[in-house]
Amino acid sequence: GSGDGGAHFSEPVTATHTANLGIYLFAPSVGIDGNKNIGITWQALTASLLYPGGLDVFFSQSSDGGKAFSPVINISDNIGQVETSPFIIVSRNGQMNVFWQDETGGNDQLLALAFGSGVSGPPQQVTPPSNLVVTPDQFGQITLSWTASPEATSYTIKRRSDSEPEFTTIAIGVTSNSFVDRHLQAGNAYYYSVIAVNANQESPASNAASAMPVGSIVLEDKIWLLPTAARSSGLSSSFFTTDVWISNASEAGVNLTLEFLQAGGQNNTEPPKSTLSLAAHETRSVPNILESLFGVQSNRFGPIRFTVPGVATDSVAIVSRTFTPSADEMPGTYGLAVEARDVTATGTSALGLVGLRQNAAFRSNVGIINLTDHTATHTLTLLNSAGATLATASGQLPAYAASQSSLINLFPSAANDSSNLDGLTVVVSSPDAALMAYATSVDNNTGDGSFVSGLPVQTGLPGGTHYVPVVTKVTGAFGTEWSSRLAAFNPGLETVTLFFSLHLPKSDNREVIPVQQALGPKATLVFSDVLEQLLHKASGYGALQVDWIASSGTAPIFSSQPATPAAGKTGTYGLQVDPVTLSHATRSLRITGVQQDDRFRTNIGFANPTNEVVSLSCVLRKPDGSTASAHSLTMQPLDYFQMGFNELFTLSSEPKSGEVMTVEVIASAPIFVYGSLIDNATQDPTYLPGQP
Repeated sequence: GSGDGGAHFSEPVTATHTANLGIYLFAPSVGIDGNKNIGITWQALTASLLYPGGLDVFFSQSSDGGKAFSPVINISDNIGQVETSPFIIVSRNGQMNVFWQDETGGNDQLLALAFGSGVSGPPQQVTPPSNLVVTPDQFGQITLSWTASPEATSYTIKRRSDSEPEFTTIAIGVTSNSFVDRHLQAGNAYYYSVIAVNANQESPASNAASAMPVGSIVLEDKIWLLPTAARSSGLSSSFFTTDVWISNASEAGVNLTLEFLQAGGQNNTEPPKSTLSLAAHETRSVPNILESLFGVQSNRFGPIRFTVPGVATDSVAIVSRTFTPSADEMPGTYGLAVEARDVTATGTSALGLVGLRQNAAFRSNVGIINLTDHTATHTLTLLNSAGATLATASGQLPAYAASQSSLINLFPSAANDSSNLDGLTVVVSSPDAALMAYATSVDNNTGDGSFVSGLPVQTGLPGGTHYVPVVTKVTGAFGTEWSSRLAAFNPGLETVTLFFSLHLPKSDNREVIPVQQALGPKATLVFSDVLEQLLHKASGYGALQVDWIASSGTAPIFSSQPATPAAGKTGTYGLQVDPVTLSHATRSLRITGVQQDDRFRTNIGFANPTNEVVSLSCVLRKPDGSTASAHSLTMQPLDYFQMGFNELFTLSSEPKSGEVMTVEVIASAPIFVYGSLIDNATQDPTYLPGQP
């Protein structure tokens, strides 16, 4: 013992005869669940490395910081089994789980993986937001602001009106301590509360606050950009064409202006223009858009800029499919989906293109678009999977210019036709301009491509949640064998901790135990088959939730591509599935580009990222906006499922060949939806994102 803070110690005396005990204890763990139950685990060994039972557990407590303890109580009754490496996990609903590695019969397979550190301590309590204030403005909007919760990684917004008896969730994944509610009726009173969320649990609700919107919403026109459209030849005798599908979900017609920004690095301040007018709820299909609207005959590609009236920005959805005929002269096509996105207020954040490949099987291209009216200076940095810089490239783009180059042309010192590179990330940055970036990953054997969106590097976020709407490892139609590739990039300078949870179909997934993975600074982690390699599942499918903690405050960036080997030949075909943050989940969504005929079939997927039971209605709109069918569904908390078109909708007559439709979804809480458009001849799928 020491009486002077550890400067000197008395001579040791024997307190326990360990030789008589013969047992060594290590790796103790303690946890407290949501009902204040205490759990304890340990590992016990003898000198001969046997795993004995028959140990007693004694309990005592102190309420004065350890100065005095209650009488010791034996609470165990000689428990003990043949196991090692025990640990405690407290799940999100406060339930305590104890897991171990079973050594019986020499079996050393790990039966469970830990969430968080996997050991000790009560679940972190999340402090509710405070001082919620709601303020109406003259534009018919209500702005919420509150004092942040120190433990929160995001916030959930709840609202009710005078006509609604209960609060409903209107937004999730909000990462700031303010929110603007725009979907309101002037003259109605609205009541709000805010809940803080972190990777473990939710806080109680904040104080409630109410306001009544005044005035009318006045919205400026928005600029949307379709990153690339083509009418041009490619390698291996491919020829790419782009079809565009546009839907208008509003009760009024909308007029759109379209401009073709030809790629090649030239100034596009005066691009060719065209216009389209859509009636209420109309879905317009524009086949071969560069030729049909802009007169392009061949060997041209580049972005299309849409000017969308402000009143229609919540009603218009734009998606495209760029495709090439099958290279083996069989019927059908291979293609990829590209979504138009709002770039009106795009900042100058660096952009990450994640999980690229340059090897014998795949090649990658990188596209850059200058969104500004002045010349943009840009730098591209090529990183390998370990985070090391392989090469850099720099250049300039004139106003509104676009360029696309292969990795080999951009980085000749680091990549060539003989390269065997995977897990590459390209970071695109500019000090003086807002940019958009994208990449295409192309199978060298089939010519099938997947689109990779350039996503901004976000800072100031200690944690958050991303969602991959679907991951899979299944046997599909016509002998296809699907598996999902997932890449994760850490742009920060400190390690990020990732927690992966698979949400199985038609299930309440609140008890799923996440799998933990560390991601080093600047590193890119690639799972070519995420269900097998990370989650140790031989088969299955579902939505993948990825919670993350970043001490540097820099959010990770993800990309995902399900694929299958091509039947009867070398190579693969597949599609991209865009991972999104929780804030992308909404209560009103559309899937545009739905087809069900002799050439294509469509599946529709739903993912519920909330802890609520969600009711939703699905309406199938014909091209003229009329209702073809409707269906109502209920989803359990954190539920997922996918349905075929004919499972979801019952039609009085079959859709016409080439008829392009839209599915409108209204949900009681924010959800994700998507479509998978499959070529019946090649079985190549195209991802149709659910758009608000």
